Amino acid sequence: MGAAAAHAIADGPNHSEADLTVTGGPHAGQHTLKVDDVGCEVVHRPGKPKYFNSNFGSQGVNDPKKLSFVLIRIPDADGPGSPPPSGFEATINFGPFMNKGATVYMSGTDKNNPSRKGGTGTVLLKEDGKQARVTLDLQPQPGVAIKGTVTCTVIARG
Repeated sequence: MGAAAAHAIADGPNHSEADLTVTGGPHAGQHTLKVDDVGCEVVHRPGKPKYFNSNFGSQGVNDPKKLSFVLIRIPDADGPGSPPPSGFEATINFGPFMNKGATVYMSGTDKNNPSRKGGTGTVLLKEDGKQARVTLDLQPQPGVAIKGTVTCTVIARG
């Protein structure tokens, strides 16, 4: 998706969108989540690696088969190509966010709780200062694969 097309994904000036394909498991199929007024951050810290963070969701999702929340963290986004599986966190939520009945798929390692590890996969970040796009190829659990992109407006830079 080119920069012009990325700007058209939502109506608001800041937006985030996930376009995902799930194979295997109860959520197999195409899923899209678009949220206005939510962007992402790309932080360039002196002497430290570039950091990427995007997390957005839709409140009030009750359908357990509907995509409701996406979180992508890449603490070392300077590396060549995709970081190793331990170099990112990707959490994909279906159904009521943070409630019973929700299904959460995770790949990588939770930076706030390193003992919480998900499945394997790769992420690839491309950003131009205005838009960021992360290509996902995740295997959060045996028999389930999630591929697609997360595109967002960069609203915070450091």
